[in-house]
Amino acid sequence: MVLLAVGCSPALHPLYRDYEVQVSSDTVHARLEQAFTDAGWTLVESVAPNAIATAPRQLSNWGLYKVTVQ
Repeated sequence: MVLLAVGCSPALHPLYRDYEVQVSSDTVHARLEQAFTDAGWTLVESVAPNAIATAPRQLSNWGLYKVTVQ
């Protein structure tokens, strides 16, 4: 009975031992700009200083209309 209880008990170590939070000195704004750039977006000047703006980008063309986002 003791052997069965030990086999069903949860492990004492965390499940995701390889997960580590990396502390960055960059601001959230700088990290978001880098993420947009890495994803292929073109950054443009924004109206507000605390906003991030991208150039228009066409996602799809449905024939009757185009889906353009920015």
